[in-house]
Amino acid sequence: MRLARLLTASLVVLFLVSAAPVTAPPKVAAQPGLPELWNQLMNPGNRTFRGNAITFGDLDNTRSGLAGGQHPSVTMLSCSDSRVPPELVFYQTLGKLFIVRAAGNVADTFGIASIEYAIKHGYMNLFVVLAHERCGAIEAAIMPDPPLRDQTPSLNALVGRIRLSFTGPPCRIDEEGCWKRRAQRNAFFAVEDLKSRSAVIRKAIDVDKVPVVVAYYNLNGSVEALSPIPTSSRGH
Repeated sequence: MRLARLLTASLVVLFLVSAAPVTAPPKVAAQPGLPELWNQLMNPGNRTFRGNAITFGDLDNTRSGLAGGQHPSVTMLSCSDSRVPPELVFYQTLGKLFIVRAAGNVADTFGIASIEYAIKHGYMNLFVVLAHERCGAIEAAIMPDPPLRDQTPSLNALVGRIRLSFTGPPCRIDEEGCWKRRAQRNAFFAVEDLKSRSAVIRKAIDVDKVPVVVAYYNLNGSVEALSPIPTSSRGH
């Protein structure tokens, strides 16, 4: 009898726990001046990702519908870091984002060509540069150069390019805010670097007024927009 009562009590507790409502992450208020495409990436996109689980349904139909071509509206330059996959961070299924990924969100010639391709095919109604917390490429640029045996020409070129973005007095990696400030500044610099190296990208941003969002991903799952956004009808 005592065992039966214990089992009954356990079942009641399990029922109450399973029936308890799941608290969703708070909705991020739409920020004035930000294009609608960005607000959609944040709500329901990033808000959903910040929950405990995400699913992508109807993939069979999505795949077949995209077999004839893609028509993403957002082009994004982000880091290669495995902890920051943009499709998951913004909860976007197949065909939604045109993404260029490179360490430190630094685009090389072929990355620039990819962005130009997106522009030419109408895939860049919004351009996002996504930096992130504890970026290894930024860390390497902040730290002293490693021994020669650990260096390569390509890694040296990456670190040198990132250091071009650093402004103000030097800071140490363990100094409060140093890593984050450097990562954010490098993301802003990436936009200017792209414009200086590509007439196509410069025209899209400065003449055609494609909205640009420079954003920062925190490893807790949240994303914050850093930049004032030039808006246009293409961003809505």
